[in-house]
Amino acid sequence: MRILPGVAFLGTGSLSDRIWMKPSVTVLGMDLPNTAEASNVLLPEVTAKLSMRIIPGSDADAQLEALMAHLRAQRPWKCEVVVEKIKTGHPFAVDESHPAIVAAKDALMDAYGSPVESIGSGASIPLVASLQKVAPGAAIVLWGVEDTEKSRIHASDESVDPQEIERMIVAQTEFIQKFAAS
Repeated sequence: MRILPGVAFLGTGSLSDRIWMKPSVTVLGMDLPNTAEASNVLLPEVTAKLSMRIIPGSDADAQLEALMAHLRAQRPWKCEVVVEKIKTGHPFAVDESHPAIVAAKDALMDAYGSPVESIGSGASIPLVASLQKVAPGAAIVLWGVEDTEKSRIHASDESVDPQEIERMIVAQTEFIQKFAAS
């Protein structure tokens, strides 16, 4: 993530706290004319798709309802505001003292030759919350080839460094050995 010089951050706390540890709302897309087709006319309707990060320990349905009520209350110029819920994804938290998590961190450190950082990414991935509900004592590790600076995960120009693939294979092999030994 890169913020241009002089642009202020919204909210309080460190950047990682704002992104991973607090609720946030992101505009994922808007239905508007593009700049090439735009003209000086009033639009009869504008549609936007939002995503809300729900933090672990909070009620996802209640948080989403609160956001929707807030959006419905915003009526500039008495316009009509329609808000529809598409789906709710429930948050999860990882117990970093779990033997599988410790083994995963040790394996990554061996494969990459540097200490592992926990950044709190992924707390709103709905599949993981569902898995955790079925197996509450399980440790869930999500990892893969994803250099955050160069891979541009999920982007149209996503790419993978072959050395990154090799290091992840080493890390996963080391993880299996370390976790089996614990």
